[in-house]
Amino acid sequence: MVVDQVHGHSLAVLETEHHAPVAGNTDAPLARTVALQGMQPEARRIGAAWERLTMTMDALGKEAAANGLTESRLKALLAAKG
Repeated sequence: MVVDQVHGHSLAVLETEHHAPVAGNTDAPLARTVALQGMQPEARRIGAAWERLTMTMDALGKEAAANGLTESRLKALLAAKG
């Protein structure tokens, strides 16, 4: 008996020992090749934000003191309001 017809729907054409078959998603958006912004570790970002907040609060304290607003004056103003 001789078979003329071969159903080869999944025949490997090339050697696939080290090449796993991976199909790409043709409907997926293309990825950008270069990142637009660098990433920092979360702890570093929080530390930098905390440092900026501390510097801002110190600057505001100095400006308030230069304009005559001291801790005792602030307490008196807050007590009078409440």
